[in-house]
Amino acid sequence: MKINQYKPWEQEEVKSLVNQSNKKLPILDIQLGGACNLNCIYCDTPKYGLPCSVNLSSIEKLMNDGDIKWVYVCGLGEPTAPANLKHLKQILQWCKERNIGLSMFSNMLNVDKELLDYIDDGTLHVLFKLDTFDKDKMAYLYGQDKGDIILRNYQALKEVTHAENGVTNLGASIVPTSVNYNELPSIIDYCMENGIFPFNWTIRRCW
Repeated sequence: MKINQYKPWEQEEVKSLVNQSNKKLPILDIQLGGACNLNCIYCDTPKYGLPCSVNLSSIEKLMNDGDIKWVYVCGLGEPTAPANLKHLKQILQWCKERNIGLSMFSNMLNVDKELLDYIDDGTLHVLFKLDTFDKDKMAYLYGQDKGDIILRNYQALKEVTHAENGVTNLGASIVPTSVNYNELPSIIDYCMENGIFPFNWTIRRCW
């Protein structure tokens, strides 16, 4: 079974950005605030108190003046955490109006219909956290007892997956640890069966 490429990282997509000839800005890399709705045991960027300081007016101007094809949201915190969500949704609205794709890393704990619609219509592409299907392991790894919500959101994401011609709009951000290593084959199988790109991070030891 062939692994689908995650669309924002797809080889031809990247080549087109690199070879863009008009010299205008093709991508934006945005870091929202450090707020997060989980407390993962392996998190290496715990800057939860750092506020979201992005200048939305500047971002809109860059979208208007450049030739932006992609916006990447990754870094300090969780894009869908309450302190970041309003900024994310405003940027998504501008992206949709301008036919710009937005890619983000997210635990998708706060996924709602509006975000699912952005995924479904091709505006939003997500690498979402998927380390285990076991609720007890989730509680340990993520520092929050939110397993029921997370499992329900996995199902919601499956319904807006678009995998065509070897390219997909969703990827699973998988962190192998001593807690979940036995599950890794079934997680990879789940991704392959549902058209999701499996993205593995460095193995961590969680005592």
